[in-house]
Formats: sequence, C-alpha cells, structure tokens
Amino acid sequence: MGTSARGFPPSPLRLSALAVLAGLFLAWERGYLLLLLGSCFFLLRRKWPFLLLFLGAAIWGLLIFEPPKAPSNLRLKKTVSACLRAPLLERDHYQRGIVDLSGGKKALFYFPKDLSLSPGTCFRARVSLKETRSFLNPFAPDFARLRRAQGISWVGRVKEVLETWPGSASPLARARAYLFSFARGLSPKARGLFEALVLGEKSHLPPSFKEAFSRLGLFHFLAVSGLHLALLLGLISLVLKGIFFLWPRPLESLPFKQWLVLSAAPFLLAYALLSGPSPSALRALVMFFSWAVALLLFRETKGLDLLALAVLLILIFQPQAVGSLSFRLSVSAVLAIFLFEERFGAFFAGQRGLKRYFLEGLGVSLAATLATAPWLLSFKGTVSPWAPVSNLLALPAFAFLILPLELLAAALAPFFREKALWLAEGAARSLVLPGFTPPVLSAPYPLGAFLFTISLPVVFCLFRGRKGLITSLLLALASGVFFLKAYAGLRLLTVLDVGEGSAVLAKVGAREALLFDVGPRRGDFDAGEMILLPALNKLALRPQAAIISHFQSDHAGGLEAIKRAWPGLRVIGPEGREKELSGPGFRVLFFRDPSFKTKNEASLVSLLEMEGVRVLFPGDIGRRRELSLLEAPIKAEVLILPHHGARTSASYPFLKRVSPRLSLSSARAAYHPAKETLKRLEALGIPHLSTKDYGAISLIFEKGKTFVCLETERRKYPLLLRGLWPFLKVGCRPLSPRGKGPYLGESL
Repeated sequence: MGTSARGFPPSPLRLSALAVLAGLFLAWERGYLLLLLGSCFFLLRRKWPFLLLFLGAAIWGLLIFEPPKAPSNLRLKKTVSACLRAPLLERDHYQRGIVDLSGGKKALFYFPKDLSLSPGTCFRARVSLKETRSFLNPFAPDFARLRRAQGISWVGRVKEVLETWPGSASPLARARAYLFSFARGLSPKARGLFEALVLGEKSHLPPSFKEAFSRLGLFHFLAVSGLHLALLLGLISLVLKGIFFLWPRPLESLPFKQWLVLSAAPFLLAYALLSGPSPSALRALVMFFSWAVALLLFRETKGLDLLALAVLLILIFQPQAVGSLSFRLSVSAVLAIFLFEERFGAFFAGQRGLKRYFLEGLGVSLAATLATAPWLLSFKGTVSPWAPVSNLLALPAFAFLILPLELLAAALAPFFREKALWLAEGAARSLVLPGFTPPVLSAPYPLGAFLFTISLPVVFCLFRGRKGLITSLLLALASGVFFLKAYAGLRLLTVLDVGEGSAVLAKVGAREALLFDVGPRRGDFDAGEMILLPALNKLALRPQAAIISHFQSDHAGGLEAIKRAWPGLRVIGPEGREKELSGPGFRVLFFRDPSFKTKNEASLVSLLEMEGVRVLFPGDIGRRRELSLLEAPIKAEVLILPHHGARTSASYPFLKRVSPRLSLSSARAAYHPAKETLKRLEALGIPHLSTKDYGAISLIFEKGKTFVCLETERRKYPLLLRGLWPFLKVGCRPLSPRGKGPYLGESL
C-alpha cells in the first residue's frame, strides 16, 4: 500500500476498512507481533485516526472473540423446548438443523431421518446435549470457535420428540423448504448441483464431483458467492439490452445503468437470501446496493471504495465474519481483481473480442488465484495450479447455461414441476468434467513456516515499497532453504484427532510418512478426506504405506480417500505375511495371530522404532490377545492404548510387559478411555493423554530427545509462534528418560 494513485490509494474509506479488517483479523488470530507491526505501519505514515481505529478494532475483537479452548467432554441428557429456524437438511442416516432455544440461544440439532418438521415448528424433545467442538489437528481451522462466535454453543442429538406445536416461519424459510423437497426428486448429481447453486447447500454433491472441481480450482463455482451474483447481474444486463434494442423508448427517461439497477435489485436480493447467504454473497450484495444508490444519485464510484464500504458494514454488524473462510476468500479475490484492473486495465482496453477476453480473463483469474492461495492452503493444504485456465473455460458455461437453467428450474418448480425437473437434470448433464485427475500443489514444508516465508516480501514492501523487494526476496529464499533443510532431518509422530477412531502418521524420512490406521468413515464424515489428507499436505508428507490394524470402519474407513490420492499406496493389514518393514532410520515389527477369530482380537499389532524410541500400536486387541503377546518383544516407550482404552483392554500384565513411559488414546466417546483403564494406568504410574482432551498429540524426536506436543496447548500461543511449529516447539514438553524424574518436563 503506497501513496501513488495506483494500487491501493490511501483514501479515508479504504484506510478505515483496512484498519478495521486488520485489527479484527489479528484479534481473531491473536497475532500480537503483527499488531505491533500494523501499529508501526500507521505511525510511520502519521495516520493517527486510522491507528486509533486499528487498535480499537483489535481491542474490540479481543473482548468479543472467545479464545480457543480445550475440547469439552461435557454431555447433558435433558428435555428441552426449541423452535426450528430453517428447513432440515438430510444426510445419509439423519437430518440436521439450527434451532432456537429458550433464552435466545441457538443450537445445532441432529434429528432422526424419519422425523418430519417444517420450519417454524416448535417442539419439546429429549436431547443429548454437548458443547460444540472441532477436530483439533495441526494447522486445521477451529470451526467450533467460529460456531460459538455465531452464537451456536451447543450440539444436540434428538432422542425423542415429545410434542410439537405450530410456530412462525418466514416466507423465505418456507420457500427453501419447498425447494429442498423438490430437489429430492432429482438424480444424485442433479440434486447436489441444484442444492449447491440455488440453496447454498453442498452436502449432497457426489464426492468425486467435488474432488474434481477442487483439483481444477473450480470449487468456488459450487458455493453460492459474489461470483454467482455477478453472473446473474450479467444475465439480467444482457436481457435488458435485448429489450431496449427492440423497445428503446424507456432510455429516454433513464440511462441504461439506472434501469439495470432497478431491474436487477429484486432478483439479486431474492437469490442471495434464498441461498443463505454466505459471507461472500453478502459482500457482493452490499457492494451492489452501494453501487446502486450511487448510480441512482448520479454519483461515480470505484470498485475499491465499494469493497471497502462492504467490508466495513459487514464487520460492524457481523465481526465474527473475519474468521470465516468464505469472507476471507471473497475479500482477497475481489481486492486482487480490482488492483489488477487498476494496474493493467488501460492495457487491455485497447484489445477487442475474444483476444481481450482470454488475455484479461487469464490475468484476472491469475490475480485472484494468487490472492486466495494462502487461505486455500490453510483450509485443505493444496491449491490448484490449473485454476487460472480452468476458470476462464468454465465461466461461460456457468454464466450462459448451468446457472440460468438451475435458477429457471427453481422459479418454475412451484408451478411446472416436471419441466423444472427436466431443466435441473439438463443442467447436471451439461456439466461434463475431464476424465483425468489433475495434480495439485502443496507446501514443501509445514504450512505455517511456508506461509511465513511467502509473506516476507509482502511485509517488506508494505513498509519500504519497491526498495525492500530485493531484500525481502533474499530473506524469503534464505528462510525457505533453512526450513527445508531443518525439516528433512526432523522426525515426527502425530496421533490425529479423528473422533471415535484411530489414525496416526509418522514422518520417517525427509518427506516420507507411514500411516498407522486411517480413521473412521461414518455417513458423510470421512476422516481420510477431511482430516488425514489435509494433515499430510499441510505437513508436507507423502505416505509410503498404510498399516491397518483391522478393517473396521473406525480404523480403516478413510482408506479409500487416501488411496484415491495416492493410488500406488502400499497397504499392510492383519492378513499379510510381512514380519518387518524398515527403511533408513526406522523399523516396524508386525505381530499377527490369525487363530483369533474376531477382528478386534486378530488386529495387526505394530511396533515402530525410530530415533531410539519405540511406539506400540495394538489396534483393538483385548485381554486374551494381550496375554498371548506377553512373550513377544513389545516393550515400548509410548503405548497407544488398545481399543481406545476400553475397560476390556490394557490389562495389568500387558501394561507391565510394555512398561511405557507414556500412554496415548485416540477417542471421543464418553466411555473411552474407561475409568477402569485409567485406574490401572494410575496404579502403575503410567501417564496418559487423550485426543478427547487435547486434540492431536505429537511426538517430536530430535537429537536424542523426545518432545510431547499437545494441539490445545499449541493453539494458545500467538499466531507467529504457533505458525512456526514444529520448528518452534510451542505447546511441547520433553519426555524424560525412563527412571529419571517426571515423565514431562517444564513447558518450553
């Protein structure tokens, strides 16, 4: 940001938006060092009012944003009264919806699949309540924190509805309920596409369809956003031009743009409200109406000013939007597009026809892709290099065929259902994707350090302009080389937080990893797709083998997603014959016993030895299998508790034979780990840590020492410090050698 006329001129409106946005963002992320740098930025430019605005927004955010907290295992069984706010959304085995509780609070409830409730209905039900929480894994978003910021503090599973009575429902809620009902009559692909593009709900899109769009960099086409409102505005403009070509008389009273504003406003408002709206659509709607008011008053406006005004208004009324991925993507993309147009718009003005479309479109798409890449990396761990080209090719198809068909189907559904079904099915059939799977890019070393590296040029240029560019690039190059070299020699093991299931990744080489179980798959939750793949990408790891203790859903459910990403992945299970798997610096021993007939007891037991530390993975074995292993070489420093710590596992003889310095459990259920198991561990002096209480638990092996890192502890640190984990061991404590003092030393 400079003082020149180009780029990002420091107008009062733009500086105000920047100050509020930056202050709230750094408060949400607890970027205390960056708060200091931001203050210096305004001080050096002597922008005193905006410095006060920046600090005021930061203080406001620190007061209203709840800090990250440890996962809560509080569960309540009670009878509650509530009213359904919006239509129930179907899943494979249940329905979910937002409800209003007494006292003005909101909750997310899961209902039985066969229950029929219309929006506005009030009810009294027996509900199992628990506080909302996320899966806490390295560099993963905390969705529970965002839900709490939006006022949703409880999640409930409805056991039985005792009584219902009519309440009030808005016409909008009834319209959404009808269209969801209409969508049930479509084929799976058509249903998913219709719900995504009209109602803003993506849960019924086929997984392969979503993955293809993601890899092509087109996933934003499936989420109703400012792009869709812009496409609708373009369609209305074309229709209006056709009308005025045949009947130009109305142009004598008002210019075309004023007619466009008056014609488009009700359609854009209806579409945005019908679809949710997402923060991105809300941003576009505010920008449109700001532009409309200026036009009707015959005032000239600029895109950056409209964006600044929209950001200010949204954050004043919804400050929690600063934590939303949709809001961040939307603002970053639109800002990049406006800056690109201001810098290069004059060059493209001399071009005409298809040449201008492809050249300018490619530049705009590239600018938006680069601006949104850090957010996409932080969400999924990958970014598509094909996005600039694929967006250019997909835009006409969505603008002139797919989106018009879907919106026309929605408009006709209440009156001509069969024709509407035909149109929605036609839109789905017309969307043909390439038959190959394009590769995607991920960070070359852990995500936080990589984002730190690529942000160095931005920070230097903000303070020193172009003079700091060469220096910042050299610093970025040096930091990249340092992190690459340091990470190549680091060895890491992480017990991932996958809920009630098990998934562990071990970094055994420069970028090579082993997977010990791959988490659960239940309904529309797939730990492989939603947790393991992002974790591997964000930690810059490539799995060499998946070692599956037994093929039950809670241990092997995510395998299909992992194999789709790495088709050549080696899978080792309980039926194999391998006795050992080894490589430079590590060895895995396997213990099998096919004489046990149940899957749990016949689990493959694995012992990983790395950097002089042994970790035992016993799967879901019980006492009978444990007794059969007492003569085996299973002594280990770290024990992953068998069967998530169930009371029928981790017997005294087994625990004494393993003699671990630390026990870990991967669990989420109230009965895991069992009280009886915890008492046995306590009696033997074996410390215990669970993902239920601490999120992901990592072990870092470095220079003969082992460090135990808890994800809940890491998240308590400021943005920069926690972002440079595992290079900075925040949230970590050393594991003491056997027989030498407490098992954990002081916090680093």
